[in-house]
Amino acid sequence: FCFDTETTSVNPEEAELVGIAFSYVPGEAYYVSVPKDQTEAQKIANEFKEVLEDKRIRKIAHNLKYDVQVRKNYAVEVQGEMFDTMLADSLINTEGKHKMDTWAENMLNYTPVPIEELIGSGKNQKNMRDISVETVTEYAAEDADITLQLKHLLAPQIEENNLRDRQTDRQADR
Repeated sequence: FCFDTETTSVNPEEAELVGIAFSYVPGEAYYVSVPKDQTEAQKIANEFKEVLEDKRIRKIAHNLKYDVQVRKNYAVEVQGEMFDTMLADSLINTEGKHKMDTWAENMLNYTPVPIEELIGSGKNQKNMRDISVETVTEYAAEDADITLQLKHLLAPQIEENNLRDRQTDRQADR
């Protein structure tokens, strides 16, 4: 399954969970909002601990390192085989930035909502907790769904170009 973490900061050590999106079928995604109260947030994180720590279940994300680091803040050790679409992109496309939005446009002919449209940028930038739950739900679910769809397109390219071992090595370095 694919998961996407929405937080209050780009720094994983400072980030608080705002929500978690999941997708396991292309075109379908789910979002769980996480309250600001850290005791309640921990309870929700614990609800997903078993599946995220299950070594038999493959996890998919874009910029997986960030998501894994944020989960550690909530005593969740993501384990098992993992596929990072950002890492896969960097192995296939050695030039340029490795943004999910760019790949979605190029590979899926789909333009996702840019994060800057939600939280702005620069001095007036907000975080995801400042945005309505409905808006974050739509954004996060879209991210999880698009990431899953990209995984289905990138994984065969990783295999065709014999990059699987390199992806695994880089994943271990993270």
